[in-house]
Amino acid sequence: MDFEQDTEQWSERGEILLVHTDEYSHSGDYSLYASNRTKPWNGATVQITNKIIKGESYYYSSYIMYNGSEYSDSHKFRMEIQYTLNGVAKYNLVSEKLVKKGKWTELEGHFNVPVEAENVYLYIQTENVENDVDITINDTMSYYLDSVLIAKSEIINKEKTIKALIIAGIGIAVIILFGVIVAMISKRIKKNREAMRVLSIDAMTGVYNRNTYEKLIEKYEKDEKKYKSLYFALCDVNFLKYINDNYGHETGDEAIIRCAEMLTEVLGESGDVYRIGGDEFVCISAEPIKENILKAAQEQSKIDKGYPFEIACGFAQYDSEKYTALRDIITQCDKEMYAHKQEIKARNKEFSRK
Repeated sequence: MDFEQDTEQWSERGEILLVHTDEYSHSGDYSLYASNRTKPWNGATVQITNKIIKGESYYYSSYIMYNGSEYSDSHKFRMEIQYTLNGVAKYNLVSEKLVKKGKWTELEGHFNVPVEAENVYLYIQTENVENDVDITINDTMSYYLDSVLIAKSEIINKEKTIKALIIAGIGIAVIILFGVIVAMISKRIKKNREAMRVLSIDAMTGVYNRNTYEKLIEKYEKDEKKYKSLYFALCDVNFLKYINDNYGHETGDEAIIRCAEMLTEVLGESGDVYRIGGDEFVCISAEPIKENILKAAQEQSKIDKGYPFEIACGFAQYDSEKYTALRDIITQCDKEMYAHKQEIKARNKEFSRK
């Protein structure tokens, strides 16, 4: 099942979104993309009752890949078989492997479905979590599925024997071929990584773009525990119209980049910066950032680079008595930033928008 034409009868296991996509692929041009997962067992599944002969051993193989800055560098995935036996649902592990972010990884194994089994399904999920309260964003990460193979074990074993004989017989030719394959795989991985970077990064400033921000907020909104310990800031470059009109748009772009670099330096490893508008940025950090951002902005405003440079900022975090919803937190940041902007304009009326 290479998914070059359609979903190959794969469907959703749980209330998820499963789409046929050309965004990434292990082979060919298409793969399946499983997203909006809320449980580790959510994922892609396919009924194989009529694809196998029950009682005989089969080899199962599939390729998995995930990406996203919000996820850890590696995570365990499982390929399992589910069937009904004497009215009781049975679940059996075929393969479990640690998958590295941005790299297609093969899950493979052998399994024999009992002759009496009914409603046989193959499915892909992340590692099981004992309690729902322990589920993290990594346990419900989106992933890509491609190059699924189901074949009798005896056929695979014969193929492996033939391959071993070929390798022993052609020697140097195999080494050369291996070099070519490695180069092709490296090129594919490099291409995928570059594509992921382009999709998530703002080209001008080098920080994350609005699309990446919106996806993150969408995930946070589904579970408040993912953001209740975070600190949020909304920052905006003041007098940008004045800078553009009097010093040119290149200088205006320089001011925007200067703001992005300042915020990135302040957050360091504690968080990320997102450009959500022309001169507007959102900062999300695991540590308090208000004091450091205001201090850095004040220091930057004193550095004369030939144009006025001021950053208006607003800050907020989870507060069960004020604004528990994530959008309310962002709105509070916006209100505080607007008030700060007015203060800055009052002190610098000569640069304000006419």
